[in-house]
Amino acid sequence: MGPDGDPSIVLSADAQIGGVQFLLTGLRTHEGMRMPDYRADVPREAYEAKLHALLDAIETLSASIEPELLEISGATYLVWMVPRARQA
Repeated sequence: MGPDGDPSIVLSADAQIGGVQFLLTGLRTHEGMRMPDYRADVPREAYEAKLHALLDAIETLSASIEPELLEISGATYLVWMVPRARQA
């Protein structure tokens, strides 16, 4: 979901719990911090287009809940999940 130069900065997957569909999303962060782990070899502009709305959503979620930090493949991700709307 991230920019072409760093697609693993954002991971997502569908999950089902008790018959309810959720979207699980993870943002790679600096270890021990709640800020994106941008790669030095990818221009910041590449991230802005893909992550601007996502970072706003994280800020909104962080104000109401405490998203978990989880280690995945040697990187730390801020992880949250939201229910998906029912499909018609």
